[in-house]
Formats: sequence, C-alpha cells, structure tokens
Amino acid sequence: MVEEKNSEYFKERQSNDNEPDRLHNHYITITDSNGIKFGFIDDSDLDSKIKSDCHNIFNEIFNAKN
Repeated sequence: MVEEKNSEYFKERQSNDNEPDRLHNHYITITDSNGIKFGFIDDSDLDSKIKSDCHNIFNEIFNAKN
C-alpha cells in the first residue's frame, strides 16, 4: 500500500541494479520466538513520512490491541 501510494517517488529513484527503486530494498523483518520485528536497513534514505507510514501499517497489523 505504501509503495503504491508513493509510486511516483519510487519511480524517480534508482536502485543499486539500475531499476526503479522499490520499498523492499529498504526494510527488514526479523521473526523469532518473540514475534516479528520491522525496521529499516541502516543506509535507507527513504523519506521519513514513508518510513512512518510503514511503521504505522506494521503496527496496525501485528500489534493491534484486541
């Protein structure tokens, strides 16, 4: 959803393989016995609003209070 919402932003950026940039080039998920964790790779230069949107959606899905 975030990548689609910001499609023009990603089309204007180039990834390391000279293709349009994609959101999956910037984040990491870790799953262990405590659950799933979401974060961004250290050298991600994505706009802070996009990062915030990703964290919000992740929390809505995986940390929702019932």
